[in-house]
Amino acid sequence: MINLVEWTRLEPWRVARARTDQDETVIVKWSGPHAARTHSEEWRLRTEVAALRFLADDLGFGWRPGC
Repeated sequence: MINLVEWTRLEPWRVARARTDQDETVIVKWSGPHAARTHSEEWRLRTEVAALRFLADDLGFGWRPGC
């Protein structure tokens, strides 16, 4: 379990930079309806996971999807 002790939303996106109780920095992302309603939530989630895997492999970042 990750316990967040503070977070700052990065407007206008659904993204926040947070700090854990173990002084780690994490990025928190969440989804919502697409503004133009052109893509489903499932499509957007698969795209996001693919992007995170690319970053993890390419840059050596650790990532942990959660809900």
